[in-house]
Amino acid sequence: MQTTFADLVEGRAKQGGQVYMSSELNGPVVSNDSNVDLPKHFLFMPCLAMEDVPAHLQPMCGSIVDPRRPEVFIRSYNDGNGRPEIYLEGDLDYDPREPETFEKDASFIVWEDFFFPGFSAFESVSYQRRLMRVGSQGRIQMSYIQNTAEFRNAASFTGDDHSTWSTSFGLLNLCLAVTTLCLKNVPPLTCYNLNIHDPITIIFGRSVTKKVINQTMFCFPTSCI
Repeated sequence: MQTTFADLVEGRAKQGGQVYMSSELNGPVVSNDSNVDLPKHFLFMPCLAMEDVPAHLQPMCGSIVDPRRPEVFIRSYNDGNGRPEIYLEGDLDYDPREPETFEKDASFIVWEDFFFPGFSAFESVSYQRRLMRVGSQGRIQMSYIQNTAEFRNAASFTGDDHSTWSTSFGLLNLCLAVTTLCLKNVPPLTCYNLNIHDPITIIFGRSVTKKVINQTMFCFPTSCI
């Protein structure tokens, strides 16, 4: 999977079930219940920790954003309570917990066809050799690779790409009339790289303002999307 641009995706687990964003658990969950009324779209974009990733892995490195709340990134998070599980949770780009590890915690290497053709595995940049897998209550956690059929199924995901940016989808209308200039860490704004040398790429918060164009870029109020 190339992460040069931002892609709107919905994911499914090989063991069965759709990936949803749970506000109750503050993170992605997998459910087989077709009646679940939870958001199922995620934005997959170039990873925040690109500078910490070897060059040959950079095209495979991505970060995951809640497109309804573009200041919220999905990160691997250890709450320090002694439990071995490291779950995926949403965190604010402009005010994250443990900010010193936030960018790496919110970055993942995508290994296509890792266990099965057509299915990808997601390795944490912070917790190397740990892959996303479906865990207890359908929550997605980071776990060390295990040589079992159960693990291979639980750690394999596929998805549909909806990155046509159709205005009929209603999530990503560009409110060009209200373009403003934003600076680093000013929420809640959705920011676009308008460098004429690159196609428009959606990136959020400090991840772009720190790394792309000298801490300054064009943004749109989040309410416009």
